[in-house]
Amino acid sequence: MKKYVYESKRSYQSPEYEPVKLKEYIIFRDKTTQEKFMILDFVNNDQETINTIKFEIEQFTRDGKLIRKGDYIYENFEVKGYKHFVPYGKIAVSENCESIKMNLLSACYETKKWTSGKWEMVENNQVQYLNNSNNRMNGFVLRFTKYGISFPLSISIILFLLFFSISILISIYVLKYDIYRTLF
Repeated sequence: MKKYVYESKRSYQSPEYEPVKLKEYIIFRDKTTQEKFMILDFVNNDQETINTIKFEIEQFTRDGKLIRKGDYIYENFEVKGYKHFVPYGKIAVSENCESIKMNLLSACYETKKWTSGKWEMVENNQVQYLNNSNNRMNGFVLRFTKYGISFPLSISIILFLLFFSISILISIYVLKYDIYRTLF
């Protein structure tokens, strides 16, 4: 961290209803290139493990004038429920940036997804939309896919070999017993 110079650390108040909240951000400067960057400190405000977030950052001048706006995606990570996390990577900041506004666009969990204030349940590679007023299923759409094998292949192979070996041993025992019975 000797390459970077600390400039400011600011607390941030995210909306209460969002499942992932930005708690604070730190702005620092690279000594060699003189570019400004920020890192973000989030908290997973849900009990499930989160693995992807998409959000929008708006950068403002001291006067409140919008300088830059951008969408960011952090994926392929796991943070357990109610834990703080700092995503990998840094975000470039405009030279005149004095404050930011963060808008959470989506958050993907193990069994559900939050998008623009609506929860979707993820089950069997389908999305089931939840009505926020009474939490009933409204139907499902085939557009969200979970990647990976739900039951590890190695365990399946081991179980197959185990049951196959046991069946061979049982058949050998039965054949051996029948052979001895016919001899006596």
